[in-house]
Amino acid sequence: MSLNEAKNWTGALGVLLESSQDRDPAEVIRELCDLAHAMGDEAAEALLDADPTLYRHMPALTRAFYERVVRKEMAETERLLRHVWVGPVSFVDVASAAVMRTYNRVREMFERVDFRACRRFVMVGCGRLPVTMFHVHDRTETTEIIGLDIVPDAIETARAIAARFGYARIGAELCDGQAHDYGRAQIIFITNMIASKAAVLSRIAETAPPDVRIIVREPYSLRRLWSESGERSLDPRLEIIGWGSAHPTLSRDLYLKRRSEPISGGQVR
Repeated sequence: MSLNEAKNWTGALGVLLESSQDRDPAEVIRELCDLAHAMGDEAAEALLDADPTLYRHMPALTRAFYERVVRKEMAETERLLRHVWVGPVSFVDVASAAVMRTYNRVREMFERVDFRACRRFVMVGCGRLPVTMFHVHDRTETTEIIGLDIVPDAIETARAIAARFGYARIGAELCDGQAHDYGRAQIIFITNMIASKAAVLSRIAETAPPDVRIIVREPYSLRRLWSESGERSLDPRLEIIGWGSAHPTLSRDLYLKRRSEPISGGQVR
């Protein structure tokens, strides 16, 4: 990227960010994604690394994105809980097209992680509509599929939706992922929505079994402005074993496991 190109992209990003407080959050996020695709991942990452002051916009963008997701979840869960269908129906038969895109986004996870021996799956940041958990229920024999969230209404709604569609192996707990005991979990999924990913990953490293597999929904490019990165402050007891496919929303799966080789000083490598 030339110096002139960098200045042009910096200017375009600055204008967009400065206007974000007075505009619809959904529109701002869409335009940031469009700008990121026009810049290219490498240029966007370099721009953020070169100008850390851009992160001053992160609290407002994160809050706006969270509120946008919550509004969508509330509208969908209210529709699903209120509507009466004739005869039994499955979630995938009646979920909206937008929700099914989220449901299908994790299909690659089942190709990268072996669920055959998974007895307990934990999702950190399940929200009101934990479609990743629903997909695990639909596709695996995992006996316990547990969602964690710190919002009481999200837990109540997730339980109601799970019951509505007969997801008998799903549970939801009001719990901060930083405090949960992961000792019985074989597979853990961390959403993009949570804060303190680094602290959650450290808690997993402290309490999870040696053979645990971890999937982190990880931002890249300009999405680092509204979603926290787990990779950039990764606990040294964990290591990256792979990446999932890039998604147009500027996120992808990060696959982790526990490091097995100790080094001097009580650390691991």
